[in-house]
Amino acid sequence: MISLREHKTYLVYGLAAVAVLVGGYLLGRLHSHEVGKDLMYEMESLRAKESDAAVVKRVSQQMEAIAYQQKAISDKQRERAEEQSQLALEMRDRAEAESQMARQAESRAVQLAHQAEASAKEAEEQRAIALENQKEAEIKRDEATFAKSVSDTLNYRSLARALGNSVMVQYDGGNLEVAGMLAYVSWYFLDKYKGNTYQSEVFKALSVCSGTQKTYTMAKKGGVTAMSSLADGGFVAVSDFGEIEKLGANGGNPVQIYHNSSYDFRDVCVSEDYIYALSVQGLLCVVGPDGRVSTVTLPQDNYIRLLPMEGNMLLIAGRRTCIGYDRNLHQLTSQIRLDCDLSAAVACEDKTLLFFSDGTCADLNRDFQIIPSESPADKVVTAAVYDDKSSTLYIGCINGDIRIVRKNGSSDVLYGHVSRILSLACVDGLLVSGSYDRSTMIWNLRKIRGMNGDDSEYDKETTITEWLTPVEYSFGGWPMSICGMGDSEVLVGSSNGQIVLFEASDWKMASKIIGGVSRDFTEEEWNAYVGSSIPYEKLK
Repeated sequence: MISLREHKTYLVYGLAAVAVLVGGYLLGRLHSHEVGKDLMYEMESLRAKESDAAVVKRVSQQMEAIAYQQKAISDKQRERAEEQSQLALEMRDRAEAESQMARQAESRAVQLAHQAEASAKEAEEQRAIALENQKEAEIKRDEATFAKSVSDTLNYRSLARALGNSVMVQYDGGNLEVAGMLAYVSWYFLDKYKGNTYQSEVFKALSVCSGTQKTYTMAKKGGVTAMSSLADGGFVAVSDFGEIEKLGANGGNPVQIYHNSSYDFRDVCVSEDYIYALSVQGLLCVVGPDGRVSTVTLPQDNYIRLLPMEGNMLLIAGRRTCIGYDRNLHQLTSQIRLDCDLSAAVACEDKTLLFFSDGTCADLNRDFQIIPSESPADKVVTAAVYDDKSSTLYIGCINGDIRIVRKNGSSDVLYGHVSRILSLACVDGLLVSGSYDRSTMIWNLRKIRGMNGDDSEYDKETTITEWLTPVEYSFGGWPMSICGMGDSEVLVGSSNGQIVLFEASDWKMASKIIGGVSRDFTEEEWNAYVGSSIPYEKLK
């Protein structure tokens, strides 16, 4: 590339050559006379071009100066580029060093992570071993606690029954206050240790000491075949000697409102202040609110049951006949003949179940149509009751078995009676049954899984046998009829004409007893009656 200095030299040489040429030209022109004037003109042009050459020279000088400046700038930029390149090399070296350090740190971190993972795994294994040891220790502790609890429970339950037996000794000896406190303690121990408080000894002790048991006798002492509770808290009873007697809520003795010894009443029903009594011979007695008695003659048959149906209908059931009675019109309506002898009947939700002496069963619907169905019992059914609260059907059989049929179809059997079941009643989670074996039994079904229509379950410390052992009463005759009254009272009508009213709630009797005593046992009395090995407790 031609430098600025060389340009300048070439320019000078060019100008000199031009000058020589111009000079030669002018000399030639001087020799020509004809071009004199043109020579002058050419000289002026030459001077003008010389002036332009000076301008070009100045421009060339300025361009040379600019070129020098650009070269200086370029030199500085090159130096800076070299510095940046050096810096980049240093930074690359540093980055490589840091990368090496990072790889070393990463390797160390991975090594530490493996060590930490191994330590965590070991710690988890140690923790699992510790938890297993702890669990085993807790199991052994629970087993020891449970064993002690079972031992204490059995001891206190046995003590409770023994105390129940000793109550009557104190009661018969006239030591009524001590008898009451012993009755309460016996119940208290069974209740505290989750036992069945419906043990015969304990329940009878509560009943006697609380004074809740009462006995009434029919005027003519006819067998009490049926009873029904009244809205005012009283009850009405009928007998096989043609008696209809009524007891008001205020107590006293039953008042006879009708008697005809030629009638053998078998059932009674109360509806809107009217009393309906059914005679086996085929007569329906209707006692109005004013006490007036009217009778309705039925077709010939042996009649056994009166059952309310939906609406204003009343079912009159005989051995071979089912009749509808309109309680508003006071007249007979529908009538159906049966192919087999009826043994029992029960109202169940929107239908009536009919049981026959050949072991079969049928449904009687609201339209008075009989629909054969499968019997829930494998024996002849002689009594039945349906509990609306638990949606459970209780069926008493001819051999003394009692079958429990739940809404979901499952069933169980209660064994206790040894003869035909005569009557059943439900009250306060209890089932009360009467049989030809002359016994009345109270079955506590509150804590037996599924027995009372719910999911209640007996405690793990309790044996199923204990809860299926009923309280057993004998009132001197056959318990021909049983009726629940109020929330927890029960009526038992016997063949000897007696009506026994007793409280069925154990805690109500216990509350009445403890509320009626004025003091606690002294420690000396506790040691004497309860036992010195039993920790002393205040009852009130």
